[in-house]
Amino acid sequence: MSAKAAVMPGGVGYTVDLDEETEALARKSPAGPLLDVHVDAKGTWVFLPVFTFNIGRGVTQAKAKANITKTFNEGWMSPKWAPKVKVPGIKGYVEIDEADAAREHDILEALVRKGAVTDNAEHRAMLDQARKRNRMRTNFGGFAQATPVGVPEPWSIEDVIVTLTTKGKAKVSPHRVCVQVEIKHPAMDKSVWILNGHYPYKWPEGWNACQEKWSEIAGKHQDASHTMFLTRDINQHERMPKVVRSEVMCTQGIDRVSFVPGEVAVKKVPAPRGRKTINLTIDGHDGEGVGFLLAA
Repeated sequence: MSAKAAVMPGGVGYTVDLDEETEALARKSPAGPLLDVHVDAKGTWVFLPVFTFNIGRGVTQAKAKANITKTFNEGWMSPKWAPKVKVPGIKGYVEIDEADAAREHDILEALVRKGAVTDNAEHRAMLDQARKRNRMRTNFGGFAQATPVGVPEPWSIEDVIVTLTTKGKAKVSPHRVCVQVEIKHPAMDKSVWILNGHYPYKWPEGWNACQEKWSEIAGKHQDASHTMFLTRDINQHERMPKVVRSEVMCTQGIDRVSFVPGEVAVKKVPAPRGRKTINLTIDGHDGEGVGFLLAA
């Protein structure tokens, strides 16, 4: 016997078939049928997968669309307490419409029409339309940037800050920014922050300036006791210095996911349940994801 979990957080028009055991878990959840929430002897926990996705350059529109769609179809993880439920993750995108032919913002906008929603005022009507179709949505922070952040419901976007990290250099690198998105879960009293961005390539001076700015940005959040999750293309394979001393690296290589502890306690979910690689077949990058438990 199964039931449709229309209130389950999802990506693009996403629903989940629940078996009887999972339905029972849903009824016991303090947030109702939000199966990313769990209660144990140590407290209430929210399961949050965090992904970094470099969409790359130099491919056709069809190829870019296939890979972006893949980030929605496969950008999920399952918590230990509900192993049959696909909880969609935060999506830190890189290289959206950055010096290539594929119209990647258009692709994301097309997904908006199917249930994903941006923070662009022009798309508010789409939000209402998606709500009428009973589809859960992915909102975007910094949608107009090359490094937007996708935030799936039931998480809400509380604030968005875009900070220049490196001025562009002709024929070397475009401007780089850090997109900072404050998000909050209905089961949590406090919010957390997602910081997403892209470092310059083969330009040491620009790379160092970018890293210095990231450290400044992260330092300000840390001074305010914010818990942060960082998603970045760091454009180097060498050892990566921390933006602040307490940063915890969770992936290696170019495509990085890390976190900085703050007022919301964080536990990294061990592999294999808390680790996922998605083959995007673009520009030598894979999507990298890490699962976290956040104290509610």
